[in-house]
Amino acid sequence: MALGNWSRNTVQDLRFAVRQLRRTPGFAFTLVLTLALSLGVATAVFCVIDAVILRPLPYVQPDRIAFDPAGR
Repeated sequence: MALGNWSRNTVQDLRFAVRQLRRTPGFAFTLVLTLALSLGVATAVFCVIDAVILRPLPYVQPDRIAFDPAGR
């Protein structure tokens, strides 16, 4: 019984939210744009951190790799 009441309330809340966003299209556009940009930035930051810090180098002995500034 409680699950049916919860789902009915959720559907009513979603309908109300859609009606409110239709009334203010500028706010809805700003909201969607902000969420999309935030999600994109968070994904990009995670990808960089994952590639640079979290994953080990694909070599047998990565601690023996040396950088030669002269390029030899």
